[in-house]
Order: sequence, then structure tokens, then C-alpha cells
Amino acid sequence: MSYKYWLVKLNGSEYMKFPVNPETLEIKVQNNIQTYDILNLGEVIKLKELKLERISFKSIFPKHYAPYVSENEADLKSPIHYANLIRSWQKNKTVLRFITRGDDLKAYRKVVVTNFSFEERGGEVGDLYYDIELTEYKDIKAKEIILKTQNNVTVIDSQTLNTREDNFTPVQTYTVVSGDTLWAIAKRLLNDGSRYPEIAELNSISNVNLINVGQILRIPEV
Repeated sequence: MSYKYWLVKLNGSEYMKFPVNPETLEIKVQNNIQTYDILNLGEVIKLKELKLERISFKSIFPKHYAPYVSENEADLKSPIHYANLIRSWQKNKTVLRFITRGDDLKAYRKVVVTNFSFEERGGEVGDLYYDIELTEYKDIKAKEIILKTQNNVTVIDSQTLNTREDNFTPVQTYTVVSGDTLWAIAKRLLNDGSRYPEIAELNSISNVNLINVGQILRIPEV
């Protein structure tokens, strides 16, 4: 099984599959360390939460289809289409889902595009070579502030607001009913609508807006 990589907006309105797999995928995870000099103890290390994960890779947006292209020939877009899409996400600080799937690697990370550059090289007119860096995005957990008055004294109590738990139900196939969309199916069965390109890929659906009532879909692993 070959590896596949997608960037998808969280609401599913835009997505792209990288047409040529990168040779390497670099993932950096660093400790968040602070050091202190304490009298008579010397230097002391205080470990904090890990820093945000950074993912970087480089590859090519080809102008023409070739055997090394992982995208279907009919679905291959122009190189500038991919470049402009990524630039718009970077400019608008869009939170995306970076999806990677393969034999040994399955991941669904929330990310933002922090660095992106591309170039056209002599002798390869039309192809765009790019470098991209994605940085992990973490949701901020809001806290609820509760003011309590006891014996004319105001007490401030805080608690983290409850977040919805992910309740996954193992599913192997699904039969399309009236009103279904791939995004809605992914949202309901995988608890993440942005994974709808995986369903399309798994079922060889070229037009993600066209599914039929009664159609039986294979559903990827949760």
C-alpha cells in the first residue's frame, strides 16, 4: 500500500491530495525545557509540555501525469492550483487537517501552514518544486469562571469546560440514504467530516459531490 497525504479544511469545503509523495517526511518534536540556577544546587531543569509538533517535507506539483504521480490522472490539477490553495490557507491562517495514511503511518493532525515556498526549474517548465512546513494546532481550552458569594465574601472558582468526547463506532461499510453527503458520512461515522476524501479515495469516487442512494461505501479505519 502506498502512502497518501491530504490537507483538508475542517469544514470539508476545500481539500487537496498531494499528487507526488515526498521522499522523506520530517517530524520534529522538542521538549519544552527551562533551566534555573539555584544556590548550592547548580543548574536545575524543569520539564514542561512538549512544544508544538512541526512537519516538513518537499516534493513536486507536476504539470503532466506520470507513473510516479499518486493522484488519479483525471483528478490532477495544475501546479499553480495547488500552490495558490496552500498560499491562501497560509495567508488566512486556516486550520487544516493533515491526513497521512499508509502501511505503517496513519495520522490525523490539526495543523496550520507556517512556511511554504515553490520554484520552477530550468528545463522542467510548468512543474513546481515546493517546500512546506506545517505546525501542530492545539485548541485552547476555555475555563468557566464561577463567582460565589458566601458570608459577604466572593469566591472565584474555575473549571475547564467540558469538551465533547470522541465516540467512534467501528464501521466497515455504509449504505447511502437520501440527503447524504460524503462530508456528513465522514462526520457521523468517523467523527471528522474532513476525512471525506479518504472515503472517496477508498471507493474510487472521482466526483465527491455525486453519490447515489443505495450505494454501498467502504469506510476507512477509525
